[in-house]
Amino acid sequence: MPADQTKIPRHTGPGNAAIFDAATRERFGQLYPEQPHVLAHALGSHPLLELGSLAALAGRLPESSIEYNRGDLPIGVDGKPGATGLSIEDTIRRIASANSWAVLKNIEQDPAYEVLLLGLLGELRGEIEVRTGAMLRPHGFVFISSPDAVTPYHFDPEHNILLQVKGSKVMTQFPAGDARFAPDEVHETYHSGGARGLRWQEDFAE
Repeated sequence: MPADQTKIPRHTGPGNAAIFDAATRERFGQLYPEQPHVLAHALGSHPLLELGSLAALAGRLPESSIEYNRGDLPIGVDGKPGATGLSIEDTIRRIASANSWAVLKNIEQDPAYEVLLLGLLGELRGEIEVRTGAMLRPHGFVFISSPDAVTPYHFDPEHNILLQVKGSKVMTQFPAGDARFAPDEVHETYHSGGARGLRWQEDFAE
């Protein structure tokens, strides 16, 4: 096994219960990684994903692994939005009324969350690796947002599996590799240390 490859278990969840059932894994295997689809899971009541647990996790993570800002943003923004005036812990605990958006990055830095992340990925490992190769360095991000919060237009350089735990969210995904939506120069800037934000154009919504 390569030195940077993570050993990923096959099961996760409280009591070692499965997060994804067989039908979900089969459908995932048919559509991953390019086709968006609904991925049913059993994480809705997981204790590590309750707001109190996430606020405590935020207090343990380094500042570089935390990002949060106002939630009432336009789809396209220029530069980093301003601070909200709340701590990250208070933002998460009061997320229902805080008008904020927050992300906890690389939750695998915390031992308990590493077990959770690697366990749920372990359940999908066979379907993932046959399509996109070995999972060498899995990373987990947790997003917490207030009602009606907007995530500004951006691109993700990784293969992502998004799991909605509470509430609902409208997602818009544009075709990967189409330079109209994510110009090549933006990708080049990102890999030189730049941001992932993209310039929004109203005709994209047509």
